[in-house]
Amino acid sequence: MIDSLLKVFGLARLSEPSTANDARPPIVAGRPKAGVYVNEDIALTYMTVWTCVKVLAETFAALSWHVYQETDDDIRNRRKGHPVAKLLRRPNPRMTAYTFKLTMALHLNTWGNAYAEIVRNRRGDPIALWPLEPHRVTVEVNNEGRIIYKVANPNRPPAQLNPEDVFHVKGMSPDGLVGYSPIQVARESISLGLACQQFASEFFGNGANPGAIFEHPGEMSEEAQERFKKGLDEYRSGHSKVWKALVTEEGMKYQATTIPAKDAQFLETRKFQRSEIAGFYRVPAHKIGDLERATFSNIEQQAIEFVTDAMLPVAINFEQEADAKLFNEREQGDHYTKVDLRSLLRGDSAARAAYYQILMQIGVLSVNEVRRLEDMNPVPGGDLRLVPLNMTTLEQAARGELGGNSGATDHERSRQSGKLTPTRAAAALGPILQAAGERLAAKETNAVRRAASKYSGKPDDFSAWLDKFVQDHRETVVDAFTAPLESMGVLVAGDDDERRWNLIAETLTDRHLDHLRSDVADAFGQGTVDALLEQWSQRPTAIAAELRQQALLTGRKAGLDPPSDDEDLPIAA
Repeated sequence: MIDSLLKVFGLARLSEPSTANDARPPIVAGRPKAGVYVNEDIALTYMTVWTCVKVLAETFAALSWHVYQETDDDIRNRRKGHPVAKLLRRPNPRMTAYTFKLTMALHLNTWGNAYAEIVRNRRGDPIALWPLEPHRVTVEVNNEGRIIYKVANPNRPPAQLNPEDVFHVKGMSPDGLVGYSPIQVARESISLGLACQQFASEFFGNGANPGAIFEHPGEMSEEAQERFKKGLDEYRSGHSKVWKALVTEEGMKYQATTIPAKDAQFLETRKFQRSEIAGFYRVPAHKIGDLERATFSNIEQQAIEFVTDAMLPVAINFEQEADAKLFNEREQGDHYTKVDLRSLLRGDSAARAAYYQILMQIGVLSVNEVRRLEDMNPVPGGDLRLVPLNMTTLEQAARGELGGNSGATDHERSRQSGKLTPTRAAAALGPILQAAGERLAAKETNAVRRAASKYSGKPDDFSAWLDKFVQDHRETVVDAFTAPLESMGVLVAGDDDERRWNLIAETLTDRHLDHLRSDVADAFGQGTVDALLEQWSQRPTAIAAELRQQALLTGRKAGLDPPSDDEDLPIAA
């Protein structure tokens, strides 16, 4: 009936919906080539899979999940007393919020689907969320195109749930109905890892002794055979007897036949499988205990990538399902949920202090907002926002709206004219300079690290890569240098000629990239790339300091020609 009405108004879909009879073939079929059967439960006995799933599930479960309402004037208010907020804090009488999110994340990362039944009161408001084991749930589409969730029950017939009563978070899916199981997608790799794990267990369980051939010079008597067999069984019965002597019979000779595990690259295979599974789940190696390539300078960046690449998609997946299923139609226009990822990006105390200081200086955060982020109580008067007295807009400075006074001091004239002294302008541009240094340093450090690993032992290939990187990176550096230099020129001299400052930035860029090429090439040739990157941990601050120095020089020479090649204009290498 509904389809007929939609066709009248030209709103019906032209393709036919999937039905329960459309059995979609699995993404893989048959027994894994490594010979070890894999399902969602067995896969968790493989330590790398268990660790990756545990990291993902526990990290997500520890995050706060709040309800917000957005007003017409774009003000966001947190609704602590909203029924959905209470539900997210206590999903059901048997589970805390942490346990519920942990269970759902476990199901999502193993089965590719996380289900929970939404229990509603008579008004239709959700009052409980009960997780459902994925193996009990079947998703079907009937001939009318309606989705039906069938849930198998141990002691009674299957239950049928409407889609609005099922909280369903799904992973990648070919039809938007059911997500692929990550375990089945990666089952060949997991099967190989389990095979290696079982081989290691059996190898050491049998005493780690190689297989052998015993050669007898003649015919062995039955009594000698029995004695030898009994002694051999006792000899190989466990690793605790690995050094026990074996007495041979009647001049027999022993010859080992099995290839040692190291010669078969057994350890290397296990390492590769561990890295492959971690990459599959987008979990950094250091989070699963693999610190072989970890350094102080790259772990923080990997932690950030873990949040943006692994946790953010999951958070958005849960948020959107909650927004669609837990709010009523009236609330869906302005109510939404938000998983707070900021706790994963807080960094150390020094980094947070610098971050808060910058945001407070430009009026983005107040004292109480900073204290709230640090789980501290507000203080009287802490809601006021602070703005430096020496700040103005670039438009005002360029137009000189504040006028001049010939009898004033240099400091007063700079404020009255809307133009700042070079020193004060450079201080005002401090956050911009620091941000430019951080962007360049992060990109250059990550690029060099990846290339050094990829082209290890291939100096010609690395040299070719370095030439191309420097060439491609030039435009990025020019853009990063131009902004603060042009801002300095506008603030100090009212000169907004972009071409002038771009030309100066290009000169500085060439020197910057020459230093970078030389240092990286020397480090790769000497095998000291890791040491160089360790030194680069202070690179953002160094670039910002050098940019500030050049900005001061630019401000004092505003309006002059670009620097010549023999002029000393230092820039961070």
